[in-house]
Amino acid sequence: MQLFGKYKQLVLFIILIHAVYFGMALYFQGIYTVDSIGYLFQADNIIHHHSFYSEDFSKPILPDYFSFRPPLYSLFILFCKSIFCSNYFVLFIQNLVSISLFFWIIKFCDELKIKKKHTQLFIPLYLIFYPAQFVYVNTIMSEILFQFLLFCAFYYSYRIMLNTTFKNSILMCLFFALAMITKPVSLLIGLSVILFLLLKKRLNTFKLLVPILLLPATFLSVSFINKDATGYFHFTSVKSIFLVKYMVKYTAVSAYNEEYADNLVSRIMNEADKKTSYEMRLKYMDEMGYKFINEHKTDFVKLFAKGCIAFMIDPGRYDIYKFYEIKNGAIEGYHTFHTKGANAFVEFIKTAPLFVVIVLAFNLLWNVVVLTFFIFMFFSKKIPAILKILIGIFIFYIMLSTGVLGLSRYRVPIFPQLLIAFLLFVQHSNFLNKIISKSKIA
Repeated sequence: MQLFGKYKQLVLFIILIHAVYFGMALYFQGIYTVDSIGYLFQADNIIHHHSFYSEDFSKPILPDYFSFRPPLYSLFILFCKSIFCSNYFVLFIQNLVSISLFFWIIKFCDELKIKKKHTQLFIPLYLIFYPAQFVYVNTIMSEILFQFLLFCAFYYSYRIMLNTTFKNSILMCLFFALAMITKPVSLLIGLSVILFLLLKKRLNTFKLLVPILLLPATFLSVSFINKDATGYFHFTSVKSIFLVKYMVKYTAVSAYNEEYADNLVSRIMNEADKKTSYEMRLKYMDEMGYKFINEHKTDFVKLFAKGCIAFMIDPGRYDIYKFYEIKNGAIEGYHTFHTKGANAFVEFIKTAPLFVVIVLAFNLLWNVVVLTFFIFMFFSKKIPAILKILIGIFIFYIMLSTGVLGLSRYRVPIFPQLLIAFLLFVQHSNFLNKIISKSKIA
């Protein structure tokens, strides 16, 4: 209640913008992606088949889908539907999760002594120019749950540096473990942060060593479940599939052409399907994938660099088209960009509705500003080094892990860290504070 009183206008704005987007989700009904169906199948299979299989059990079984999606988000769906059986109720709960997260972010900014006028001005601006946050709040996808868990882990990682208690340690490791069973991409982020904490500060061994066992315990538990289902001890099949169908494919497009890339991927997958065990299948995919990339290092590095830049500035073309259910003039942005290069932008502008072009142009400009402030934040001597490094670990880990894809959606999980980095830089920039004071916009 004290927070509400101090930031009344900001709190009301956060609730209102969530309500507006939820209303639009009800109207446009663009609440599904290709991945959504997998989560819904998995939720159904947990109940009826006691399995984490994330495809239709009535069709021929595909072993990849036993370990394709960790189960926490589907369990979240089941929890929501146990209260009211509707996919829109799942989205309603996701909106509550997102609102709660932003209240927590405001509280954290208050703890960091970020000026009220900066918080009240720039959080609304950031929310307006980053619609992907609200698109995925209103989509049957794990992004918002994953975002919440990562922020919880981030917050308690920071708290540990201030006060190394067993409570802070267990909460940090618990949220890292929960993130692991939400998205496979988070497999190593917990260990990365803990390694940094150990190097940065002499922590009480017992207070950290016991909680950290949650991470290998989570890995082993999931891997044994997958072994029972497929005969192969592994955490996820996503790594091998992503390697061949994205990293290899678009490296081959860069090195040769689209036809060569499609044929290469088909050859690898066809040979993999001939293997007599699932273990041999995934290992063959890994072997051939890494071999091709190793032979085309320059093309892969270029592709990876473009993906990292796109990760930070992608304005969210796909998100807008999906949410508003726009069919006319829709193109496959990522695929077209990597196969046609700069011509993809020309094709998009010719086919896209004018309002989409305008919205995405403003989003792109804002993302460039956010990236610039994020980079400059590291050069500010006024911001505590521990905070800068922690923010950097979370953002760079997700950026590097998603690699070649570089989509706006993959930035959603670390949106809170980017927002805090933005506010920290504004807070400690004399130049920006002079501009803000003179313009009287805050």
